[in-house]
Amino acid sequence: MAYETAYSKELKRNDITALEANQYFHEGILTDSKAFQCSEVCSVPLTCANFTKKSSEWNKSPYFRSPDASITHSDNCSIKTKKNALYNETEEGSSRVLSDLDFLNLNIDLNQGFTEQKPTNTSTPSPNINLDGKKTMSNGGEKYIRTEIPQIKSLSKIVTYYFSDHWDNNKLIIKVKGGEVISFNDLFQNLDSENDILKPP
Repeated sequence: MAYETAYSKELKRNDITALEANQYFHEGILTDSKAFQCSEVCSVPLTCANFTKKSSEWNKSPYFRSPDASITHSDNCSIKTKKNALYNETEEGSSRVLSDLDFLNLNIDLNQGFTEQKPTNTSTPSPNINLDGKKTMSNGGEKYIRTEIPQIKSLSKIVTYYFSDHWDNNKLIIKVKGGEVISFNDLFQNLDSENDILKPP
């Protein structure tokens, strides 16, 4: 299982992304790829893969992983609600699997950048409602699946997803404010192939 964020023992800080950990290593702020755990209240050890490599050396972008998948999380760890992995939630609420998702929600205005997102009140849907229009067949008949779409609220996480191997960066997968759907390559410009961008006007 790959984890998106972790607790840094060196910084004593939650929600460090693997991309941030890699950057902090090259800035001399972090030194140990194994000095991470699931959260402040959960001591499951995590290792940052590609911790010391430069981006030009990546075959895969940095990510957190557990050295032993059989290690049990702390009773105080809310692993069922953690956003450390992209997952689908079945009707029973117990299945968490990495998957190819249809969309990622990006909390950004393309003209103004990131803006504060106000909390919204949600209600528990009826078990008979198909939340995303998708269903699968099982021995007991139709089983409806509720897909939880990750919310991206920071630049560092956009970059983490951009370097991820989970999807094609040309795919129209990102929903931004206003309902427009764009690709990761619409957000980023490759400076290596755009020589004119560095020339003065």
